[in-house]
Amino acid sequence: MKFKQTVVYTLLLLLIFLVSCSSNGAYEPSNEVSDLSELTAGFGDRRLYAFAILEDSVLFAGSDHSPNSEPNNRIYYRYFFDTSTFVQIGSFSNFYMSTGDYTLIDNMVYFDSTLYTDNNEIYNVIFMIDLEQNTLTRLNEDMQSIEIFHLMFYKGDLISLKRRVESSYEITYFETFCLNTKETEIVLEAKVNMNTREGTEYLSYTVHDDMIYVMSYDSESNDEVVILVYDEHFDIYKSINLGESYEYIMGNRPHTFRIFGDFVYILNYSMRSFIGRIEEGDYLSHIHSGTLTVAPTANIRDGELLLFERHSRSTLLLDINTGNIKEDLIKFADGYNIMYIVVNEDLLFLCATPEEINFINYKYALQAR
Repeated sequence: MKFKQTVVYTLLLLLIFLVSCSSNGAYEPSNEVSDLSELTAGFGDRRLYAFAILEDSVLFAGSDHSPNSEPNNRIYYRYFFDTSTFVQIGSFSNFYMSTGDYTLIDNMVYFDSTLYTDNNEIYNVIFMIDLEQNTLTRLNEDMQSIEIFHLMFYKGDLISLKRRVESSYEITYFETFCLNTKETEIVLEAKVNMNTREGTEYLSYTVHDDMIYVMSYDSESNDEVVILVYDEHFDIYKSINLGESYEYIMGNRPHTFRIFGDFVYILNYSMRSFIGRIEEGDYLSHIHSGTLTVAPTANIRDGELLLFERHSRSTLLLDINTGNIKEDLIKFADGYNIMYIVVNEDLLFLCATPEEINFINYKYALQAR
């Protein structure tokens, strides 16, 4: 009981800070705006984490573990900086998992979640948060795919990588969702035999400069896994070889895959990260490897990519124009480690915790350089 009380009162402690950029480039919290330790009084057994930061607010997702809550109840809140208030946006039950991706388009936030039915069958849902009305809406339900791998915005539509099983074959496919008509269309499909591993499988993907970059497995290829680049007509434009980094990257299945300019970020399910550069000749060179996570963002700030290592104080800032790397620029309370960071072009939100699993949240204003 003592542990639960500790979590309830400190998990929801929010400290708001402005930040100035010192001569060495470090972000140091200063000019404390308010101590909002009573911010979430009455939230009880709800566990919240920020998944998106906007200009005027932070979006939180949480699980309600109170005795009278629905099974695996998922709740979404919006916290406004100017009024220091929470607004509950919506909720749904039978939550199973989510990729954590979100897309911000014209005051709408789109994200995916996998839910389960009363018969323990899972299905995928595309949700929309209306930031003007503060409402949560289901846009699409898909009972055919087993799970969804990342939801992104592409050429006016949403696109996602999905998976289904037919007999002894695993089918991975790309499906678009038209925001205007609410219609779906399968635009790419691959099939692999689950017993022999013969065939082709899409492992992960990302969108960059109107191109779709796909990590693809092909049993007949000498390289087995390459990055295929598709154009807007879903035709192969070129392929990129993983080069000498193949063994490190493919130590486990890729989880997160991103392209930033000429730079590639890959995180696998063993939480091993890789940063490489696409060189002339279309192969990857090695820049950095470790256990770094990309801070979720709707927009990259001034060509800088922020990464962090969970349960540590380590951060890395990659300049995607020059390739320069700066480390450990963000300053926060001594004795605390990073749980997660979300960022946009102007603001950074950091959740930090010591070994006792107590949380402190910081909001930083990122100043122009």
